[in-house]
Amino acid sequence: MLIPFITVFLFLIHYILADSPSVLVINAPQPNQQLTSKTHFNLTYTIVGSQTTNPPFSAYYFNSLAAEFIWKDRSGGQSQSLKISSSLDCAPYPA
Repeated sequence: MLIPFITVFLFLIHYILADSPSVLVINAPQPNQQLTSKTHFNLTYTIVGSQTTNPPFSAYYFNSLAAEFIWKDRSGGQSQSLKISSSLDCAPYPA
């Protein structure tokens, strides 16, 4: 059953001091992707190996992430959230 009138946003956050595209790529879910109830879903992300920031922020590279689903009602603007995971491991800063 698709959840009508609800947009699913995934926002990964935990002490990121640089622009996300330079560090983290979220492979799934895609922005505004609708999920069906009672189905298995894998969260996939990629830590980018070579950062594009200048100077490199190796001293501030994050070591874990938390994932949260946020449902926002399009008509009322209210939202509900569900923390789905925390302490997702990130590889050490690439040399």
